[in-house]
Amino acid sequence: MIENHPLETFCSSRRREERAFYQKNYRSDHLDELAAYNKAYCAAHRDEKRARSKAYCAAHRDERRARSKAYYAAHRDEQAASYAAHREVVLARAKVYRADHLEEFVAREKAFYAAHREELLARGRAYRAAHREELLARGRVYRAAHRKELLARGRAYRAAHLEEFVAREKAFYAAHREEFATRAKAYYAVHREEVRGRRKVCYAVRREELMAYRKDCYALRLIKAAAVRLKGMG
Repeated sequence: MIENHPLETFCSSRRREERAFYQKNYRSDHLDELAAYNKAYCAAHRDEKRARSKAYCAAHRDERRARSKAYYAAHRDEQAASYAAHREVVLARAKVYRADHLEEFVAREKAFYAAHREELLARGRAYRAAHREELLARGRVYRAAHRKELLARGRAYRAAHLEEFVAREKAFYAAHREEFATRAKAYYAVHREEVRGRRKVCYAVRREELMAYRKDCYALRLIKAAAVRLKGMG
């Protein structure tokens, strides 16, 4: 038999083209059937595929991170431009998908966090320690740009969860009372003049308000004392 004969090469190429043509036609004619089969197969082998994917990711984590970083560094401007051009579409699709699968997302995130809590906390601390100045600068810029929005959201959230906030703060303060007192004394000892100056400024600015509050408190004490005396006389 003659290897790599032109006729054999032509026939094998022709067979590949015919097979691809028939497969393409079959897929187009049986699209719904194939989609249902794929869904059933994925559902039946989901755990197996996830386990294989996790094992592969764990074995090649450093390699994949290095490749991803290198690719992103080489195509940073291109990806930023693409995202900026399609930002609204991408965000809208992500919101719709997350809204449709919200319970599944929440359950998966809770399970993942519970299983990897210590690892995630350690990685977060290490990242924040390594990028502290950068994160602080970005936080200041973001808060300055969205100050009113953040304040409004904070007030709305606190108003909606006021009792929960108060209960948590009381419990935290009760558990750390001695620590708070010690820190306050130490701070006051170091910053005594600064604290006194701030109090004087605050008193000068809110003098009328504080005087009115004291008068109201004094009047209320007089009313209570009169009520007690009347009750004793009656």
